[in-house]
Amino acid sequence: MDITGLVKMARAGDEQAFARLIEMKRDNLYRTAFAYVGNEADCQDVLQEAFIKAYLSLNKLKRPEIFFTWLTRILINVCCSQLRRRHKTTPLDEGQPAGGYVDPNFMLAEAKADITGMLDSLDEKYRQVLILKYLGEYTLVEISEILKCPLGTVKSRLNYGLRELREKAERRGGCD
Repeated sequence: MDITGLVKMARAGDEQAFARLIEMKRDNLYRTAFAYVGNEADCQDVLQEAFIKAYLSLNKLKRPEIFFTWLTRILINVCCSQLRRRHKTTPLDEGQPAGGYVDPNFMLAEAKADITGMLDSLDEKYRQVLILKYLGEYTLVEISEILKCPLGTVKSRLNYGLRELREKAERRGGCD
């Protein structure tokens, strides 16, 4: 069944139709959410909250064919709300494990933290495009629809965001 048909069924109260819609893009939605919130627990929370909001607001969706664009926009809004709440508290720095041995998993976690830190330091408009493109695996046209901005703007933000990330990575590499 097509997206429009599933949305109409979900609007009529068919929870299975809504579940099938979610399953169609679950991986993309998960990667997008995880890129924003950075940990499994928060990721699951924002996904659940976004799915509930979408289900309760299905009747507000004017064009069923853009369901996934609409749902991704809801997810991004929920993630941004979560981040605003989180920034009111200061996380503890766990630091490197004691002793001479450095666990390879720790090194991988450190590298991921560096990338996440660089992403977090970008202006939100560049960060959104990079997350949607490379972690959410959306096309530039889909990103344009999700963010409600022209395709040229998305391309420009992608280009500028990548350039900024490259510069940040070079600066970090030069400090060692």
